[in-house]
Amino acid sequence: MEDADVTLLPDELVLRPHEIKVQLDAQFISPNCYVMVEAKRIRRSSFQAEQLAREYLALLTAAGEKLPVLFLILPGPPPLAVRGHGRMGIHEAVSLRLDDVLAKTGGEAGSFESLAARIPDVLAWVTWDEIRTLVGGGRDAFRGARAGLGRTVERLCDAVTTAIDWHS
Repeated sequence: MEDADVTLLPDELVLRPHEIKVQLDAQFISPNCYVMVEAKRIRRSSFQAEQLAREYLALLTAAGEKLPVLFLILPGPPPLAVRGHGRMGIHEAVSLRLDDVLAKTGGEAGSFESLAARIPDVLAWVTWDEIRTLVGGGRDAFRGARAGLGRTVERLCDAVTTAIDWHS
């Protein structure tokens, strides 16, 4: 992480030739990894039917030779709510419209079968509650650190947990 460039709300990625736009919530780019973050609202939210397929292909295209990771921050554990399709597993939600998005992008990213097989290796998820628990639990970890650092970490942890509580 020390070598990663972190960008919140970066420029959108565009899948060609049909100019399909993908808006990221955050990205982490290091010499070896490209991490795209999709953060869903803490309260009820759902994915658009094509959203995860678009993000998945945009990530694979943008990552190039880097290790691609699509990191989902969710209101609760899977299954995911997909608009018009109910709740489904992550693999199923990404695969749902993958063929359609592949057709719109000329299929240069690979075959449906090869791309679908990579989904478990590319996608990762965590819930807002897990983040709150981990950040809250680590609040005092730097208490004995050099002057100022401990209090800074404490304030940052408090800000994160307060924001999650407020939005919950």
